[in-house]
Amino acid sequence: MPAPRKPLASGSAAAARGPELLTAAAIGLVTFLAYLPALRAGFIWDDDFYLTGNRVVQQPGGLVQTWTSLTANPQYYPLVFTTFIIEYRLWKLNPAGYHAVNVALHAAASLMLWRVLRRLALPGAALAALLFAVHPVHVESVAWITERKNVLSGLFYFMALASYLKADPLDTDSPPRLDRRFYVLALFAFLAALLSKTVTCSLPAAILLLIWWRRGRCTATDLRRLLPFFAIGLVFAALTAWVERHHVGARRLVLDLDPLDRVLIAGRAVWFYLFKLAWPSELTFIYPRWQPNSLDVRQWCFPMGVLLGLAALFVLRARIGRGAVVAALLFVGTLAPALGFIDFYPMRYSFVADHFQYLASVPILAAAAALWSRRQALRASPARYVPLMLVGLLAGLTWRQCGIYRDARTLWRDTITKNPAAWMAHNNLGAILVRDGDLDAAQRCFETAWALQPRFGRAASNLAYIQILRGNPEAAIELCQQALAIPEAEHVEAWHNLGQAQLQLRRPLEAIASFAKAIEVDPQFAMARLSLAETLMAQHRGDEAEEHLWALHRLEPDEPDGCLLLAERLAQRGRIDDAIALCGRTIAARPHDPRAQYRLAQLYLAQGRPDRAAEHAGRAVEADPGFAEARVLLGTLRAQQGRLPEAIAQLEQAARLQPRSANAHYNLGNALLSAGRLDDAIRSYEAALALDPEDRDARAALESALRRRAAGR
Repeated sequence: MPAPRKPLASGSAAAARGPELLTAAAIGLVTFLAYLPALRAGFIWDDDFYLTGNRVVQQPGGLVQTWTSLTANPQYYPLVFTTFIIEYRLWKLNPAGYHAVNVALHAAASLMLWRVLRRLALPGAALAALLFAVHPVHVESVAWITERKNVLSGLFYFMALASYLKADPLDTDSPPRLDRRFYVLALFAFLAALLSKTVTCSLPAAILLLIWWRRGRCTATDLRRLLPFFAIGLVFAALTAWVERHHVGARRLVLDLDPLDRVLIAGRAVWFYLFKLAWPSELTFIYPRWQPNSLDVRQWCFPMGVLLGLAALFVLRARIGRGAVVAALLFVGTLAPALGFIDFYPMRYSFVADHFQYLASVPILAAAAALWSRRQALRASPARYVPLMLVGLLAGLTWRQCGIYRDARTLWRDTITKNPAAWMAHNNLGAILVRDGDLDAAQRCFETAWALQPRFGRAASNLAYIQILRGNPEAAIELCQQALAIPEAEHVEAWHNLGQAQLQLRRPLEAIASFAKAIEVDPQFAMARLSLAETLMAQHRGDEAEEHLWALHRLEPDEPDGCLLLAERLAQRGRIDDAIALCGRTIAARPHDPRAQYRLAQLYLAQGRPDRAAEHAGRAVEADPGFAEARVLLGTLRAQQGRLPEAIAQLEQAARLQPRSANAHYNLGNALLSAGRLDDAIRSYEAALALDPEDRDARAALESALRRRAAGR
C-alpha cells in the first residue's frame, strides 16, 4: 500500500501567506531594532513604587494581594503587576528582562493592530502598523517599565477589537448573525485590557464609530451587542476613580482649575498631541505646563479649532467620506480621559505626556497611511519610497529617544535641558545627587525647584534634609517651618525632617511629637514610624516603641531597620527565639546586610551559642570590613575559642577603625594578655581608660596587669 501523501495548500493560499509572513516579520524586526537601546536601559521614576521597592511584587503572597486588594499596589491594574510578579521570579531586578518584555508587547500590539486594519480593509494597513511601531512618541510607553500598563492594555485592546470584528465583520449594510465564540473572546480580551489600564474603556464607543463608518448608521442591535462592553467599562472606570480618590497620595492633589480652564486645557492638548504626531521634535518626559486664562481670547482658538474641525469633517463627509471624521472622533475620544476634565496626578506639573496618546495615535496614523496608499499616481514614481524613508527616519528618532531612558540621572538632565522650568525634574535630580553625596549640587537643584514652584513644600523639606546632613539643625528647623506654612503642601517629609533636626539639638520630646504628626498625616509613612520607635527606645519607653514597631512590621514586614529594632526590643523582653526569627527574615531578604548578621550574632551569644554567634559576626565583617563593632565581637569570641592570633588581628583592626572605642581597646587588651603580651595589653588597657575613665573593668584589668608585671610574671 503506498504511503499517504500530505495534502497540499492551494497555490493562491500559499502565495498569499508568504507576503503576510514577510510583513509580520518586518513589523517585528523593525520594532526590535528601533527599541534596541531600551534593552540596555535601567530603572527610572516610579519604577520603585511599581517594581523595585514594591514588596507586594517581591514577597510570597503578593499575587493574591494584587488581585484581592484595591490598594495593595499604586494602581489597581492586577494584570500588569501579575506580569511583574512572574518576571521577578525569573530575573529578579535585572532591568533588561522587563524592558525586553515591554518591547515584545509593543511589537505584538503593532502586529495585532495590523490584523485589525486588514480586517477593516483599510488601505496601507502595514504602513500604519509600522508607523505605530516606530513612532517616537511611543518611546515613553515602551522604554519606561512603569508604563507596562500601556503596552499590555494596548495589546488586549487590539485583540478585543480583532475578535469583535471576527464576530461581526461590519461588511454588510445591517448587523449579521453574531459569531458567539469570537464575541465572548472579545469580552474576555476587553476585560483583560481594563485589568491592565482603564483608559481602554473607550473601546465600545470606538466600535460604534467604526460601525457608523462602514454602514452609515448604528442600529438597536449594534447597541444591544455593545451594552455588556459599556457596562464593564463603566464599572472599571468608577472603580479606578474610587481608587484615585482614596488611595494614599491621591488626596493631596489640589488644582485651582474652573470648568472654563479645563475646556482651554483640553482644546490645546488635542492640538499638542496632533502636532507631536506630525512633527515629533523635542520630545521630553515633562512638557511645560501652560497657564490657562479664560480671559485670553487667543487661548479659545484651540478648543474652537477642535470643534470647527470636527464640524467641517462631518459636513464634508459626503464628499470626502466618513473616514476622516471617524478618525478625528476616535483621536479626540480616546484622548478624553487625559484631556484634563478629570484630575490626575501628573497635572500638578504638566497637562500633557507622550504616553497619554499611545492608543489615541492609531486613528491618525492609520488615516495618514490610508491617504498615502490611495495616491495611485505616486506608486509608480520615486515617491513610492517615501513611506520606507519615513519609517526609517522615525525608527532612527525612536532609537535616539530611547537613550534618555538609560537611567534616572540621564532622564532628568534631558528633561531640564528641554524644559528648564520643570521643577519636578530639578527636585528629582537633587534627590539622586544627595544619594551620590554631592550636597552642593543637590542644594542648587532643590533651591531651583522651590523657586520655580513656591507651593512645592517637598523642595523646602529636601533643603532641610541637606542641612541635617551638614549638621545645621537650626537652619533645618527654619526650612521645615517654611514648608509647613505652605497650604495644601505635602507635609509628611517636613514633619519627619523637623523631628530629625530636633534630635540633633537633643530635644527628643519635641522630636517624638513631630514624628507622631508625620504619622498622623500619613499612617503608612514607614520612615516616620521607625524614627519614632528609635527615639522612644532611646527614652526607655519600650512599650510605646514596640507598638509602632509592630505597626511598621505590618506595613513593611521585611524592612531591615524595623526588623532589627523590633528584634532588639523582643530580646530585652527575653523573647530571644522570636528576635532570632525576625533577624532571620531580614537576612533571608538581604543576605549580605551586615547589621542583621551582627544583631543575630549578639542574639546567639545571649542564647548561649557562641559558635553560631562567631559565625554570624564573621559574616558581618565579611559583608562590611569597616564594621568595627562586628570585629570587636568576632575578636572577643575568637579569643574565647583560643584562636588568639585571629582574635588579636580582628581587635587591632577594630581599634584602628574606631580609635576612640574604649570597648575595642579593652577587649584587645584581654586578647593580648591571654597571648602573653603583657606590655601591649597594659597599653591597650591604658588607652581604654583614657577614653572612658569610669570603665571599672578596664581599670581592674589594668591594675591586675601592672601587678603581674611588677611581680615579674
